[in-house]
Amino acid sequence: MAMSRCSTDLDEFSRVSINTPPLDEGRYPWTESAKKIIQSHREYHYEMMFFIDKLDKDGPEDIVIPKKPIGKIEPLLGILPKTKILSGVSLHEYLVKLIIDELPIGAITCPELKDINVTSLDEIKVYLKTGYEGISQNTVYTLLSYMKYGEYLNVAFELHQQAKWSGQLVGTFDNWLKKNVGISTSFSTKLREIGKLFGGYNKLYKLNITFSELYQRRKQIGNLLSLYKEYNEFWR
Repeated sequence: MAMSRCSTDLDEFSRVSINTPPLDEGRYPWTESAKKIIQSHREYHYEMMFFIDKLDKDGPEDIVIPKKPIGKIEPLLGILPKTKILSGVSLHEYLVKLIIDELPIGAITCPELKDINVTSLDEIKVYLKTGYEGISQNTVYTLLSYMKYGEYLNVAFELHQQAKWSGQLVGTFDNWLKKNVGISTSFSTKLREIGKLFGGYNKLYKLNITFSELYQRRKQIGNLLSLYKEYNEFWR
């Protein structure tokens, strides 16, 4: 009876959980594959709650352990398998092997900042919304969308500071982003940091690695670009 109730409740739980709020309400832009992993873990832990309850009440007879979730949750948290820390020549050689030449078909990106002239928050807000839609929809084949978006966020931050200094608005940049774009503070902060560190290094935009891995290796890559002139020139 308990497992039957579990199945019924779980179906309802899954139905409700699929109705997630839209991106402009501040939802994190997970890829479709990441969403499937999250949903699988959600269902597994919900079902485990009833499994433990039945085990405790009725004992081990005629009881089936819930199927394990698909995928690992750790990579979604930026927790990658421990590997040898790469630096210098070995890091450069590792990254070179990951260069790809083209964006995935249908990728949504913003135009180059040098090709447009934005002078106000209202103007750049349109591009921020478009770019956020792009990094929310694209599967992670290239870092271009993420890194270019970080550059846009840094320009928007400067425009926000100017508007504050001139008395045109009050409040923080993070709150402005949440209200007008829907992006979370933690994610936008990471994107802005990557934009500052690697803006202008065009070959880095073509790496076929996740944003999480790039962020984890940001200090080593920064050192590579600072200490080795030939590699600095190569990645531009």
